[in-house]
Amino acid sequence: MKNTSWMSVTFVFALLLGPNIQAQDSAEPDSAEEANYLAVMEEVTVTAMRREQHPNDISASLGVISNDEIMLQGLDVFEDYSRSQPGVALFQPVKNRSTFTIRGINTDIGETQLTQEPVAVYINDMPVTQPYAALVQVDMRLYDVERIEVLRGPQGTLFGSGTLGGLVRVITRQPVLNEFEGSVRADWSDVDHAGFRQRYDAMVNIPLGETAALRAVAYVRDEPGWVTNPELGTENSNDDWGGRMTLLWEPNERFRGKIEYMHQDSDPEDADTWDPDVGKFKRSAIITEERKAIFSQFNVTLEYDFEDFATLTSSTNFQKTKSNWITQAGEIPGIGPLLNLSEDYDTDYFAQEFRLVSNTDGPLDWVAGLVYLDSETKDWPLTLILVGLQDFVEGVAGPGIIDNDVFFYSVSDVKSQELAGYGDVTWHFNDNWSLAAGLRIFKFKSSYEQDEGYAFDFESFGPVTVPAFKNEADDTSSTWRTVLSYRTDERQLFYGSVSTGYRVGQVNPNYGPSFVDPEDVFIEAAYDPDKTLNFELGTKLLLMDDRLQFNAALYYIDWTDVQMDALRQSDDRNFIANAGDAVSKGLELEMIAVPTTNLDMRLTLSFQDSKVDEISPEDSFLSGAVEGDTMPGAADFLASFDLNYLWELSSPWDLLGQLGVQYVGDSPNRFSNGTATGEPNPDYAINDSYTNVNASLSLLKDQWMVSLYAQNLTNNDNIILNTGAMALASGANRYVTLRPRAIGLRVNYSF
Repeated sequence: MKNTSWMSVTFVFALLLGPNIQAQDSAEPDSAEEANYLAVMEEVTVTAMRREQHPNDISASLGVISNDEIMLQGLDVFEDYSRSQPGVALFQPVKNRSTFTIRGINTDIGETQLTQEPVAVYINDMPVTQPYAALVQVDMRLYDVERIEVLRGPQGTLFGSGTLGGLVRVITRQPVLNEFEGSVRADWSDVDHAGFRQRYDAMVNIPLGETAALRAVAYVRDEPGWVTNPELGTENSNDDWGGRMTLLWEPNERFRGKIEYMHQDSDPEDADTWDPDVGKFKRSAIITEERKAIFSQFNVTLEYDFEDFATLTSSTNFQKTKSNWITQAGEIPGIGPLLNLSEDYDTDYFAQEFRLVSNTDGPLDWVAGLVYLDSETKDWPLTLILVGLQDFVEGVAGPGIIDNDVFFYSVSDVKSQELAGYGDVTWHFNDNWSLAAGLRIFKFKSSYEQDEGYAFDFESFGPVTVPAFKNEADDTSSTWRTVLSYRTDERQLFYGSVSTGYRVGQVNPNYGPSFVDPEDVFIEAAYDPDKTLNFELGTKLLLMDDRLQFNAALYYIDWTDVQMDALRQSDDRNFIANAGDAVSKGLELEMIAVPTTNLDMRLTLSFQDSKVDEISPEDSFLSGAVEGDTMPGAADFLASFDLNYLWELSSPWDLLGQLGVQYVGDSPNRFSNGTATGEPNPDYAINDSYTNVNASLSLLKDQWMVSLYAQNLTNNDNIILNTGAMALASGANRYVTLRPRAIGLRVNYSF
């Protein structure tokens, strides 16, 4: 089995340790000097540009996290690796609902964003970020994962919608022919304010004759909670289980077929937010506010290699997600709490891609593809319970008007389809210069259909019927990119690029005139796409006899027709509006140093400035965004530092010490003014800057790795997300912090 090094060819420790944690085909080095040379020359393969390449040959900002790093650091979920990537921040207001911010591109870091996410998340070739109302973000457990690719900057040409700021792509490990292998891992830790945490993983690879193999992965998680609700006796604990099964058939050198099924069941007991008025790590709600996510995906991939022409790939994906949306949405004075009870609903997602990638030796490299996406959320129920409503009505007007506390009820279906074709060509017109250009043309349709519903009307002081309606929208547009690259030799790359990304325009669930004030804003049935135009200059350098790698990217992003949450004041109807433009600009630096055979270090620095650049007074009033506002979640400065040292002990065991430090600067939680008020937003708050420190000591011998580790070593409890004291989605429970310090033992064995 071929090992890959972490992030770049200069990051030597992964290969040094590779023989100790997994089998490999290559001969073990005879000396430390030979090991270092092999590590420097090791080829890391990624498919970020839809073809197999080395990261240093890609003229774009790209982070790669290999399986070696995932295993050595025990990375398990989004938050474990997001902070180590330049320009990347992650916000998680509730489990199974994370949102990435890359280069400061985001408008809503809460849990109720009705637009498409600005950063797409893929598992292999399948997007898992739903196009509408992304109330769920699947966070697949990272066991037996080949690598994670993080692309910074718009990726609309090769990856389509939802890539305004970038892309996160998880690549699973595939079966290995003619080799039986397996691995197991057990992870136990004590979490402050929570208790005992257990994680178990297993993998087996079984050859099926000479041309086929089966690979199976299973995992279980028992995560204790540290936030408790004394009223209900609940906590933000989480029980997860899941796995993958992949069957590979490779009858000859030209054809390859794969069937893969993955499933993950995540069942948190309650939410992570807490109320400082109740106490530290305590919340107050009369219902649990968990966000479940039951996720299944089935993939069939077929590849055929047309010799001296191209490789044709067909990727067919079926995905189903079951979730809920349950929140205590504040309180109506004089009556009681308002409960949002959106019980279990399903979203079906289908994706088909045909891709043709050239494999000739000429000066042209090209890729062409055709993509079809179809998403449907069926029978989506929304029930608002105003606790005390019936008693209040009977106290004012007597009995017989209503017989329950239902304030609003509806059932909706949301559909979207996207058809796109793309092409990308790179011309290597001599040994030093290359020019790439790509174009994607897409057509998108969406609809929102709501059945006849029910509402209590305080004007007439009685129940009213909410009429059924259906909104539809469609759009045809394009994205493109162009890149000019100059390579002095295999160790120095310079590039300049211009690329675009887009987020689809969709329908508004509320539309039309206000029945309270017909002169108020008319809500359009649909809103338009928003787009980003990214100008970037970058370099990737290997220096000091390949002991230092230096990557840098300077960028300027023009973001137009920004999709923002808006509110009509007369009847409190929310909607999405294209409100103004924004600009994000910044500098990303990454340095990886190997001063000695046994020591390596990595430092990343990100300086960014993402602000509303231009907005009309009307749009500012509706959205609360003011010219000069920093975009929600956009920190001015982010940094990370990793240090790894290997002691070659006299015993059969080696000792690896690891230290990781990540810093995220402070950022606003939303725009500074309230929607449809023109006044300062009472929910506006600054998310604290914070530092997270992880450390570990690992004993390594043959197939064994035994690690003693600490996560959040300093027990940092800064408020990394403040949802606002009056936020609809969280009520008074508005604070989110890091998971408290965890001290644990992790044991890996491979065979």
